[in-house]
Amino acid sequence: MNFPRPHPHQPLTRAPVLRPSTRIPLAFELLTPTQVCGKFAQGLSRPVRYTRGPIEIKVSVPAGYRAQLDGIAVLFGQYQAPYFGPDLQPLVPAAALALWEGYRGIEEYAREVFPVEEEGNGLDWMM
Repeated sequence: MNFPRPHPHQPLTRAPVLRPSTRIPLAFELLTPTQVCGKFAQGLSRPVRYTRGPIEIKVSVPAGYRAQLDGIAVLFGQYQAPYFGPDLQPLVPAAALALWEGYRGIEEYAREVFPVEEEGNGLDWMM
């Protein structure tokens, strides 16, 4: 499955034909944690630091889902497994960009969406 990467300002003229069983790596940027922090810092106009530590889930979740989240934390946190795996990794981000032209980069998300979501959760750090 080859997904040509369109020019960012070129409208999508032909989407790839996908079978129902096709898996798609839905990622529009492939960044390290420190690169994500840099993009967030630019979007928020404030410093953002990456500190490696345990993954903490601080919201209530159903018991069965909690076990899944704990497993994910071990897989990606402790073992640092690749998120998409070797079969999908080469398609990142070209597959997602070929399918969805209206994506937001992480910097734009941090600037335009994240503060609104935080405010919706009752947080006012951005004021």
